[in-house]
Amino acid sequence: MNFTLLYPYALLLLLLLPCFWWCQQKVKMLYFPKEEWLPKRSFIWDNQLLYTMLIYVLLVFALSAPFSYASEASSAKKGRDLVLILDTSGSMAQRGFNEKEKTQSKYDISVALAKDFIEKRHDDNVGLVVFGSFAFIASPLTYDLKALNEMFELMSDVGIAGTSTAIGDALMQGLATLKSGEAKSKVLILLTDGVHNAGKTSPREAVTLAQ
Repeated sequence: MNFTLLYPYALLLLLLLPCFWWCQQKVKMLYFPKEEWLPKRSFIWDNQLLYTMLIYVLLVFALSAPFSYASEASSAKKGRDLVLILDTSGSMAQRGFNEKEKTQSKYDISVALAKDFIEKRHDDNVGLVVFGSFAFIASPLTYDLKALNEMFELMSDVGIAGTSTAIGDALMQGLATLKSGEAKSKVLILLTDGVHNAGKTSPREAVTLAQ
């Protein structure tokens, strides 16, 4: 079994933990400058801050959407290493591009194409990178394609990685994902509608590094 997070950047909220103690001290100094005049607090009251912080940590961990999946050893298959790079920027919310389903957004169409593509893989090792204003690895390379397909159901709509389009950074994350694979054939598949307008790396730089 493998373990990963769907929204790893949510863990950055843990950086706010020190504020729980610091802010409480500031409030006590503001309202009770002579705290020694107050009656002693109970054991439960003294540990209230600890309980609050523990609940906060659990909520942040839940927000990061942890999940586990099974993957077979790479030696068991002889396929290619494929990484899907999915655009979730703001423009992907636009609708009306599917003549049969006018209510479908470009994001919905891309997810449907990705799921159909994954279902047709047999011996391939597939990973997933999601990007908008920034990019992150939603799933490392895995042969558990059923679990990978089901993960799309856990993902929210557009904007989960920001509303801009960092194609260069997404390609770099895709290359980083491919490095963990052992297949001789490695492929990046970019699903996007936009023009690169964010991130640290340009698409040209990423393509140069990929060659």
